[in-house]
Amino acid sequence: MAIVPKPKKEPADARGMQGDAALHVEQAAAAFIGGALPTPAPVAVAAKKAKKEPVLLRFDDETLRKIDLDARRLGLSRAAWVRMVVAERLGEE
Repeated sequence: MAIVPKPKKEPADARGMQGDAALHVEQAAAAFIGGALPTPAPVAVAAKKAKKEPVLLRFDDETLRKIDLDARRLGLSRAAWVRMVVAERLGEE
């Protein structure tokens, strides 16, 4: 088996396209690329949110029942309800 150099790519005209046809392809490609939307400006990335620390809370059965009822009425999970109440109490609405 003989080792031969990689064949060189032929220019557009040599691949079967003649003068005007090759020019038309080049013009069509330039028009297509020119019609592309401009690259959008970079969007500012929001600062990282503070990591939430898990906390264990203990409630008696009656208090927990009241929390669950109010949370369900508001369409919140128990944890979301607790965060909401704490934020309200601390004035962080």
